[in-house]
This record gives sequence, C-alpha cells and structure tokens, in this order.
Amino acid sequence: MARSTTAMILAVSMLAAACGSGGDGGEATGAGGDPDAHIRVNMTEYGFGSDVIEVRAGQTVEFLLKNSGDLDHEFMIGREVTVGMDGMATGFGHDFFEGLMPTVDPPEAGMVIESMEIEMGPDGHDDGHHGFMVTLGPGATASVAVAIPDDAVGDWEIGCFRDKGSHWSSGMHATLRIRA
Repeated sequence: MARSTTAMILAVSMLAAACGSGGDGGEATGAGGDPDAHIRVNMTEYGFGSDVIEVRAGQTVEFLLKNSGDLDHEFMIGREVTVGMDGMATGFGHDFFEGLMPTVDPPEAGMVIESMEIEMGPDGHDDGHHGFMVTLGPGATASVAVAIPDDAVGDWEIGCFRDKGSHWSSGMHATLRIRA
C-alpha cells in the first residue's frame, strides 16, 4: 500500500511539473520563457516591412507575422540561397531553425520540410523548400518564438520563395542581423 501511494504521489508530482505553472495556460515559448523582444513583420507584395531586422544572440525573440498582402507568403530564415535549374531561388541551403525548437501560434501555420520531400518540376524548379517555414494566407497572422543561439551571430536572410521563386526575385527578402 505504501509503495502504491508513493508511486501515485510521484506520478502526480511529475504530471504537475510537466504541465507547468505559467499564468498563460502553461504554454512556454520555444525558448523556455517570455520573449525578450517582439519583432513585427508585415508581409506584403513583396517585402517584410523592413530591410534589416536586428536582434541579440541569447534573446528569446517573438516574430509577430502579419500577411497584409493579397497573396500567400512564407517566412523563412537561412543562409546560402539555393537556385533551381531555371535560375530562380528555391530556398536556403542552411536553415536558421535547424536544431532549434520554435513555437508557432497557430501551430498549423508552421511546418518543417525535409529535403527528401522536394520534387523537381519539369522546369527544373522545386516548389517545395528545405527547412522550417511559416506560410500565411492574405490577412492571416501568426507568431514564431525562438531562442536566438549565441553561435548564430552575423547576417541571415529572411525570404519568401512562393510561386517558383518569383516572390524572392521581386524583392521579398530582408536581413536578420544577430549581434553578440
């Protein structure tokens, strides 16, 4: 009897710890706490509202995304833009979010595309991308919270590669500058 009571107390304690005690329903950001910075990103045809967005390494950042345009748009961060056989940008060779745990609200706005899922079309362009992205339809909003790693210092690119890379080539990219 004593063992089962002890086991029950242990199980309830573990469940309570797992649920958390946050005042916001227990949902933590992807970085394990409240964001240090909120960055508004206004997605339009064809831009992100700012050419350069600056954050600090070690911060928990929440990107507040809004698609104010008339078309679907993506939010991706990376380095080394990849190019299809048709000469159009297809995505990033190095995904910023790789190995990180971003929290997306609403969750269905975010997705991770593995490179194995990409299929080339007859024009040599892949319409899929490698890495983490948030896709928003016109008028939609989402947030992405992530801890900025200390080893991510430097310039990264934010981009949208919709419509076979035409959004990127039309200027839908910006710089994410991470300072130490």
